[in-house]
Amino acid sequence: MHRVHGPRRVEVDIFDVLRLIEVDNVKQTFTAQFLCQLRFVGGAMDEHLKADEERDDKGRVKFPLDDQGKPTYLPSAWWYLDQIECNNLLPGSSHVLDKKVTKDGSDLVLQLRIDGEFTTKLELADFPCDMQKLPINLVICCRNGGPVAVDIVEPPAACGQIVRSGFVMDQLWDLRTEVGGDAVLVHLYDHGRPGRLFPAISAVIHVHRKPYFHLLNVAAPMTLFSLLAFLQYQVPADAVSDRLAISLTLLLTSAAYKFAASSLVPPISYMTAVDTYVTYAAAHLALSTIAGGTVDMLSRAAAPALAVRAAWGGDKGDEGYEGNITGRLLRVATGSTSAPPPRQACTTA
Repeated sequence: MHRVHGPRRVEVDIFDVLRLIEVDNVKQTFTAQFLCQLRFVGGAMDEHLKADEERDDKGRVKFPLDDQGKPTYLPSAWWYLDQIECNNLLPGSSHVLDKKVTKDGSDLVLQLRIDGEFTTKLELADFPCDMQKLPINLVICCRNGGPVAVDIVEPPAACGQIVRSGFVMDQLWDLRTEVGGDAVLVHLYDHGRPGRLFPAISAVIHVHRKPYFHLLNVAAPMTLFSLLAFLQYQVPADAVSDRLAISLTLLLTSAAYKFAASSLVPPISYMTAVDTYVTYAAAHLALSTIAGGTVDMLSRAAAPALAVRAAWGGDKGDEGYEGNITGRLLRVATGSTSAPPPRQACTTA
């Protein structure tokens, strides 16, 4: 087996995203429709590339054979179009809307339009103020260095665009890239393992989440609950049940909001920004609950010391000694019940 020609040269004409419908945080998928056009420069002048479409019983384009039934390794453009796969397309979710080869002057243009649900890895550490990269990856199943290899020309970074009228998530997301909001960044990479690599094209959509929904429905109520916890300090210290009724109610409410916040993201092994905020707010409510339940016990334990202080005149003392907190503590510690003698002025002989 040997290759009778060099790799076929392919250029990326366009890689547009026609619709971007939904980004699912929990399933880590997004729903989109894209249009990709690849060009065989001078392909219309090649008798093998421009050969008519011939399919077998399974609907696949036939690989060309010579008179002796041996492969010629000179397939048509239709065969190359059949080798294009989207490797992050969710199985069973795709709809091929358009798949054809057209002639454009001396060139052949391969056009593929697919609507489907695509998988991606969402980085949610900054949720709900995160920015996500949504890739659409196309792999041409013609092994590098193989008999039917293709050589994809590096495209301009912003050769793709997203159609604004098809971007229906503008209330939840903003389009944002380094080269312009509508641009779809396209780059090439090799898919597979060393020794068995395939040329691939990736079109990446950059979206930035608008955080207002989560701030208003999760963060703002938790802030309010934390502030309401201070109301328990207006309840008398000996009314422990009333204090606990306030703080425990707020603590249980915060637990419900923590559950609601966790349902917005997939099960991940790290905390998001909203998780951190809700956890700190719940910890504050827990500490307030502990304070409300123990303040009466602490006040009873401090009552004897407060009584001694009141008997000695509080902060008003003779010659500044009784007003000195160190002196009062010494008297309480030694059990002294009489006031210390007034200090004598130092005189020199």
